[in-house]
Amino acid sequence: MTLSALSHHYQHLLERLDADPVTPLRQPAPRTGADEPSLADTMAGPALADSLISDLAAILGSPDTRTTATQLWKRVALDILAPSMVLWLTDQRLSLPEPTAVYWSRDQQKWFADGSGQWRHYETTDAATQALGQWLEGTEQYFRGQWPVSKSGFWSSVALAAIRPYAAVRLELPAGEWRAQADAWMAMMPGPTARYLRWFEEGSSSGPRLAPQRRGCCLKFQLPGKDHCSTCGFRR
Repeated sequence: MTLSALSHHYQHLLERLDADPVTPLRQPAPRTGADEPSLADTMAGPALADSLISDLAAILGSPDTRTTATQLWKRVALDILAPSMVLWLTDQRLSLPEPTAVYWSRDQQKWFADGSGQWRHYETTDAATQALGQWLEGTEQYFRGQWPVSKSGFWSSVALAAIRPYAAVRLELPAGEWRAQADAWMAMMPGPTARYLRWFEEGSSSGPRLAPQRRGCCLKFQLPGKDHCSTCGFRR
């Protein structure tokens, strides 16, 4: 199934939802403070990275570096990649921020894409898929090379980011109306992304619904007072 066909079908699904998951993503906030480290600075500066990991570990109560780094990567995937995936499917155009335009808010403990920073835009599916693969290759080399993030911990977070366009859809509409398209969308993702996601059935007030399940773990359960995520592939 082509991106054009997937996007057309997705637009029809969005028209049937009560909420609008797309419009709030169209205006990334500008960077608000010069002292907020960028992803590029973090990846290039061992001392800065050590400081960021140490600060986050203290806030989370993390028991080890692996847990902290896996949580940090999950936030890159869900804070930065997930919105780009929604807009790619909606607009048929992928926009990716350069690592210099991705910054960490110490106050909010969250990554933001700087709307006034440098972005790259890809109009064709092949160019977009290749660019996304290169973006992920660079971040994987860092988070799995410099920090002890496991392969499944890395790619299952990518998978959750990739399937984000269907997050609102799957809560409101029967799976038969979107599952095939969601699987086709995941098949377009680079690398092993699609292999790190599966579906399971969960109950709801309106009947059974499918929910995404990562084939990996973000190690959230290691944090004080936390349990496994609802999407965890290790808790079932």
